[in-house]
Amino acid sequence: MRARWLVTALIWGCGRTEVVDFFPSAPAAPAAVVDAGRVDAGRADAGRPDAGGPDAGVVDAGRRDAGVDAGRPEIGLAQSDVLYVNEENQLFSFAPATGALVRLTGLSCRGATDLAIDRSGRAWVVTGFGLFRVNVQSGTCTPVSRLPEPLVALTVLPAGVLDQLNETLVGYGETAYWEFDPNDGLASRLGTSALSGGLVPSGDLTALSDGGTFLSVRDRAWPSARPDELVRIDPLTGAVIEQLGPIALANVWGLATFDDDLYAFNDVGRISRLSIEDGGVRSTLLASPPGRRFWGAAARPGARSAPRDGGP
Repeated sequence: MRARWLVTALIWGCGRTEVVDFFPSAPAAPAAVVDAGRVDAGRADAGRPDAGGPDAGVVDAGRRDAGVDAGRPEIGLAQSDVLYVNEENQLFSFAPATGALVRLTGLSCRGATDLAIDRSGRAWVVTGFGLFRVNVQSGTCTPVSRLPEPLVALTVLPAGVLDQLNETLVGYGETAYWEFDPNDGLASRLGTSALSGGLVPSGDLTALSDGGTFLSVRDRAWPSARPDELVRIDPLTGAVIEQLGPIALANVWGLATFDDDLYAFNDVGRISRLSIEDGGVRSTLLASPPGRRFWGAAARPGARSAPRDGGP
């Protein structure tokens, strides 16, 4: 298995006062300074295959998103009756009601490690140090910003959690839990990704409509035969507030919420529905398409199966 390497930045302090813009006007070497006086401490394994160098996936930087046309309704938005899952270079839809996995398009930004979608259907992907808007119909990626560090997990929190009026784009890197402005990528450090019990983020997080936020985690030592675990986090700080139990799958790099249920996708193509029960997490295998390797997943908040009778 190819190893994915992430940059580890040595950062002291916490809180939401550290705001940094990491998108230079032209591609540059990885920024050594994450916050004033805080320097890059080298590289460390994040437990995923290599997504490439610091600018992996940062392509066609001069192009604008084909799904956005000034003065016209935006196209390329995610639907609300399926969820979306990405491989390194491809995007799929998955319908939990039928188990149908459909390839939608290739991605113009290569090495996509994760995916996030807001209530309006706008979608983002992360690749290496790049944050992109993505047209889910064409796969066209438009650069938004350069990240402070590569991310292993990305999601959109509901309004009322971090911001009383607006949804919030958040994610975990190797060292920190971040909030990002979805329009310009401005980054605010919320907490650390060094979780309690020797755990670190495995690959994705997702939130329910009530703000309950869940993360797949793994042992810091990797690779490991131990299954990933599901934890509930404090969305304000990223800290673990409840360990819910093993998921029965290793390398759960995609988590998504659909029909108010949690769905897990792993790196060997297994798709499971997760139920939180007394004594742990129940994992029901729904599909295992051959040859698939899922790296991320997301759905529009409030996404639900289409009514079978065609009604509301």
